[in-house]
Amino acid sequence: MTDNQRGLEMRQDVIRSRETGALTFVIMAENKMIDDQTITENHDLFCIWDENWSGEAGSIVKNGGVLFRSICDVGPGEHTCPSTTPSMWELVGDPSGEWPLWVKVLGVYDAYAQNDQVTHNGMRWISSVDSNAWEPGVFGWTQVGDQAELVTLEEEST
Repeated sequence: MTDNQRGLEMRQDVIRSRETGALTFVIMAENKMIDDQTITENHDLFCIWDENWSGEAGSIVKNGGVLFRSICDVGPGEHTCPSTTPSMWELVGDPSGEWPLWVKVLGVYDAYAQNDQVTHNGMRWISSVDSNAWEPGVFGWTQVGDQAELVTLEEEST
């Protein structure tokens, strides 16, 4: 086996691992095994709701950029838009908050992507690497912005 073939196999293993991690994360989120803040930070793993969507109670979808969890089963053709039928959905979170608090990574499924933005210890950080499991200030993060305006925000959140 050549080095190129080994490299290709390794890349394919990494892709399979990420896909498995993402699927595991979604299953855990939909079974309320993961907190809503962490779910919101990983909003890109969830499907976008459309009129053809159907799913079971607990399923999480994006609608208008906001995450919702279905309260009951939704069958084909029921057209229960989360933003217009609040009796059938609960709000999970709005990922548009640009600088959410940093949360310790539990596994490959919730590692930070390159360019993700967080607030940690009163400072703003941008992930400089993909699959970042490090704490900001240790490795893989670039500090940005001013500390003074953030200290109050982080204290209010804790």
